[in-house]
Amino acid sequence: MHVAGEAILALCYFKKEGDQKNALYLSKDHLFVREKGVLSNFEIDAIQNITFGHRVILLPIVIGGILAPLSLHALLNHYYNIWLLFSLVLIGVMLIYYGIQGTDVLTLHTAVKNYDYFISTKSLNLQSYVSYVKAYKNDPSITEKFYIKVAEEDWLRARQQGVLSINESARLFYLHEYHQIAQSEGYVIVSISAGKTNVRFEESPEHTYLIPVIDQDIPIEYLTLV
Repeated sequence: MHVAGEAILALCYFKKEGDQKNALYLSKDHLFVREKGVLSNFEIDAIQNITFGHRVILLPIVIGGILAPLSLHALLNHYYNIWLLFSLVLIGVMLIYYGIQGTDVLTLHTAVKNYDYFISTKSLNLQSYVSYVKAYKNDPSITEKFYIKVAEEDWLRARQQGVLSINESARLFYLHEYHQIAQSEGYVIVSISAGKTNVRFEESPEHTYLIPVIDQDIPIEYLTLV
């Protein structure tokens, strides 16, 4: 996958899974944020920090703060239909409550200003993605290599066809996890050049951490038999 002409190292949806209009894309030099279909980009070196926070929503507070007292005043003075005014008072109070409840935000801190992006929830997926981006900013070498376990027959077929077919999500391993790959007969370990494939993250079976996975075919020139 490419965004603005740059190969994407990792992506994450921050509204709902598969929502292409609200997603984060990490490339070698930039973090791209697509919110409601509008794309913004931030140089990795310019990002000072990425945090989660909570913000009140001012617009419903302002509207509710005007609507509720005016409707209540009219209700007490019998200016209009009592049930309509009573409904408007309730709507005004609900708007104030909604605004005070606020929403979670993802904030990108830069030297120029801080950029808030509304998120549906501070999910494990999003938290782990942010941790990954921070780790990449501090040490870009963490993405230099991924490792994948492949059946020998699939590897032979890939060498003949020039592409390794991925029929379902395949688990990837970082360099420091290499020793965790179980060696078994009929399988080989292949390294993948990072930045050449689109890596995403899935929750572990225990729902306690995220694992990198790939679900797209990989050209053979990006692969090396270990």
